[in-house]
Amino acid sequence: MLQRCSPTYLGLTVLWGLSFILVRAVVGGFGWALAVSLGCLLIGVTVAVVAVLKGGSLRFRLRWKRLVLLGAGIAVQLIGLSIAVDHLGTALAAAAVGTVPLFTAVIGQMWGLERITGSAAAGLVTGFIGIVVVVLFPAGGISWDFIVGMFAGLLSAIVGAMTSRYAVARLSSSGLTELVSAGFLVAGVLTAPLALLFPGPGNAGVFHWLGLLLLGVVLGGFGYSMELGLRERSGAPFATSARSGATMVAVFLGIVFLRESLSFGQLVGVLLLIGGCLLVLGLVPSRSVPARRR
Repeated sequence: MLQRCSPTYLGLTVLWGLSFILVRAVVGGFGWALAVSLGCLLIGVTVAVVAVLKGGSLRFRLRWKRLVLLGAGIAVQLIGLSIAVDHLGTALAAAAVGTVPLFTAVIGQMWGLERITGSAAAGLVTGFIGIVVVVLFPAGGISWDFIVGMFAGLLSAIVGAMTSRYAVARLSSSGLTELVSAGFLVAGVLTAPLALLFPGPGNAGVFHWLGLLLLGVVLGGFGYSMELGLRERSGAPFATSARSGATMVAVFLGIVFLRESLSFGQLVGVLLLIGGCLLVLGLVPSRSVPARRR
């Protein structure tokens, strides 16, 4: 199964990693409010179009109150991501947002959706220690940008975890494609008024429009379509782990290509965070010891 899905898995990992760089470029041209609104609308439309081109049929039979809650959750998640990238840069923002699997496990336990196993508990401890290390050892010291960025990134992760659990608990009868498409469309509509209250720098050029198109259509729309297919073939934990791998890709790209600086402690923290997420998702291989016959 893993070998059959590895090209899609690797493609998703790279796509999600590149998305952090594009978010930074798009936010720099449009501002976080307009970037989130336009990006959500493009993603929602693209997911629906790709599904139709594949021969699928979309049936949007969703209660509008629950759909608004889903869209609001997606909107807050992406707003937090955009602000985090703008204040922290690509690498640290990816680390903060990469805590989603940890909060998802905690919220799942609190809502009675699943039980935390021993390995998941070890992963939670490891992952949260990692994010604490990232916070305690900033490369440039504690600054206002660092505080705002980390708060926004962790808020994005918490709301993202709550949104995914809410979709499982209240919207499980609906199709995944319909949920993703409708959720992003509603998020785009909800965040549109914020563009008037929080206007961007107003210097968006051809480069920024191209980045928005790539982010919304290629990375966002096709990326979510690929993830939905991977979920159906290999299960949600395996598909979700691509985002943990994307954290490593984003950190690498941020350090090597964007010349972002991370302290040694932060690098250790990121590795602990990723390892903890993999433990929580149950994707760390374990050796089975055969029982001895007496």
